Amino acid sequence: MMIMVCKATMFGWCYSDGDPTKKGQMEKDREENKLEELPSLYHYLSYQYFLSTTIIGPAHSYKDFIDFMNMRGDFAKIPSPWKRFGELVLQTLFFIGVTLFVLPRLPYRHVLDKDFAERSLFFKMAYINATSIAIRCRYYLGFKLAQANITLAGISYVKPKGEEEKDSWERIISSKARYELSINVREKVDYWNRSVQLWLKHYVYLRFATEEEMKKSAKRATQANHFTFIMSALWHGLYPGYYLAFIYWGFFNETCRKFFKIRHKFNAISHPIFYPMKWFVVNLFYNYGAIPFFLLDLRESLKYMQHTVFLGPLVILFIYFLSHQIPLFLSLIHI
Repeated sequence: MMIMVCKATMFGWCYSDGDPTKKGQMEKDREENKLEELPSLYHYLSYQYFLSTTIIGPAHSYKDFIDFMNMRGDFAKIPSPWKRFGELVLQTLFFIGVTLFVLPRLPYRHVLDKDFAERSLFFKMAYINATSIAIRCRYYLGFKLAQANITLAGISYVKPKGEEEKDSWERIISSKARYELSINVREKVDYWNRSVQLWLKHYVYLRFATEEEMKKSAKRATQANHFTFIMSALWHGLYPGYYLAFIYWGFFNETCRKFFKIRHKFNAISHPIFYPMKWFVVNLFYNYGAIPFFLLDLRESLKYMQHTVFLGPLVILFIYFLSHQIPLFLSLIHI
């Protein structure tokens, strides 16, 4: 159902973009995926119930689907996918192993135990990072399996544009495990559940406000950011934990955007030697919001936050509401 929602809204917006009056007024992505004619009900249902993506995704545009079914464009001659398929199967087996043997040793519900509450703050921070990574391996299992599925079908194929380029199978991507190593929040958002992130960007975020509007108005950009995170929570379901998580991530993302604009002020810690420290801190505050997402229940989520002295929300909100003063503060101390 979640993937069908993505497909249905993508289809609707792409058909809306096919309006002749909008010609030449849209970004490249919208131009490429627009539908100038309404397909038949048979073709639409075929798109929605396409076996390779209907159950666990990833989501994709109607244009990619119909080009694939008619074997045109990049799909006119699809090479053998078996090598890439084998790589993805091996990655899936790895994540199955982590899910079976590592995840049970790092139960996320341990954050509710009295023993956890009595531990040091550093232990709590380390455990939040460790259990969040272990849980995500369960999701990577599904993502890689879905990626293997569409690779074997051929719909993820991208034809090389030049002689130096090689065949690619990343037209449609479920997720990238390099998410775990990144310390760039924008990259982390892009790498996780990639097809859904693109759906949120092109069919929620950029439909709430255009890039031009957001460049002119920081307030409009902030509204679009929070609206997108709320819509993502609604897309996941109605459990309170989803809303705690996505509201927290919305403020976290907005705070990081403000820091990104003044990143040149922090060149002193750009050396690779500081990478482990930055990785730990960035992932801690990102993973902090993941626990309510897993717990789902409101009381349990608040109990977890109480056990961690509300570290994540307090720090993020403090920085968020002071962020407008950060450039002035840095200039006063000559950083």
